[in-house]
Amino acid sequence: MGRRQDADVPPGLLLVDKPGGLTSHDVVARARRVLSVRRVGHAGTLDPMATGLLLLGVGTATRLLGHLGGHDKTYEATIRLGQTTVTDDREGEVLVTTPAGHLDDDAVTAALAEQTGPLLQVPSSVSAVKVAGRRSYDRVRAGEEVVLEPRAVTVHRLDVHRVTRPAPDLVDVDVTVSCTAGTYVRAIARDAGAALGVGGHLTALRRTASGPFSVAEATPVEEAGQALAAGGGAGVLGLTDAARAVFPVRTLTDEEARALGYGQRIPATGTPACTPRWTARTGWSPWSRTPAPPPASPWGSRPARKRTPAPCRGPPRACERWGQGGPLSGSRRRPRPGLAKGGGRGPPPARSTGALPQPRATRPMSESSRCASRSAGSS
Repeated sequence: MGRRQDADVPPGLLLVDKPGGLTSHDVVARARRVLSVRRVGHAGTLDPMATGLLLLGVGTATRLLGHLGGHDKTYEATIRLGQTTVTDDREGEVLVTTPAGHLDDDAVTAALAEQTGPLLQVPSSVSAVKVAGRRSYDRVRAGEEVVLEPRAVTVHRLDVHRVTRPAPDLVDVDVTVSCTAGTYVRAIARDAGAALGVGGHLTALRRTASGPFSVAEATPVEEAGQALAAGGGAGVLGLTDAARAVFPVRTLTDEEARALGYGQRIPATGTPACTPRWTARTGWSPWSRTPAPPPASPWGSRPARKRTPAPCRGPPRACERWGQGGPLSGSRRRPRPGLAKGGGRGPPPARSTGALPQPRATRPMSESSRCASRSAGSS
């Protein structure tokens, strides 16, 4: 039995408000069932505990997901100080409990301020980072001990909104984090707790923005899928609008649109001009009739070698008729004497008036050799 054919759904982006308890792949599977389309993907993974904005691409819009995943992210999170867990969030087993009731608000704020700017951050071992082609969390569940390499991230902003104490030995901190893609907020909680000497983990996480997209525009995955199938609505961004949100926009004139239709290049500034481009093979630009200057030599400003034409090796009359270099000037081949310019046989070459070549010097023959040659000639 063949595969079921996809439904006729226009390509686009779905802005989904992901609920807690679902993985990012679970959300993709729900979108596939709602739309009856196999080609669905997501940009930027969210942990099962996390909620908030998750971008899905449908159809040819999946080609934009690689550009969307690299945008900066904004999160609202709650950090608990005083406990350390296996996964650095509330879903992991508590390993160590250290009283944190003695910490004042200023100390907590100062420790979190140290987690801003460029950082070398070690992701949690229970994460989606691949180690030798296998997810890190799969290796941890299999009983392996995984130590991940630190990665360079940047935390642009970390605002502390409220510090509360749900228990005498615990401190909860509500924060807003703006960071680059690939930053683990639970690693920030872990490292801030370690700096304070009490440990820490994440108890709540919600993504509120990803690049130009906000969670205020998002809807549940079922509603977004139904809106896309109906031709548009809340939580749906068409392919053209999605591309406009990701890439710079260039408005074309009728002439430029016609040129692009023929596969021609148009200038980036809007002024018709040819940009010369030097090529090492041809030495000039294929898009301009004017040769471009050659690139600077890696050996410095050494003068170029001058090639002089090879001297004429033919008879004097041929050299006078066809110039100093002969008919094959600059070539290693010796010109054929008497070859006319049109290809036929010319007049016979004149005899050279120079000195006759001297005979080659030979070694004198011994007496026995001379006798042997005499007897061979007589016989």
